[in-house]
Amino acid sequence: MLVMSIKGYSTQKKTWTLSFTDLCSKRLNFMVGDSTVGLSRIS
Repeated sequence: MLVMSIKGYSTQKKTWTLSFTDLCSKRLNFMVGDSTVGLSRIS
């Protein structure tokens, strides 16, 4: 029982870390894309 909850917790933590990293990379891509659009607008 305890082993199962530890296993479930580590899986949940892994999923959360994955989604958090995904969110960060999407935000970073958006920021980079936004600044690129801004630069092309200036030039």
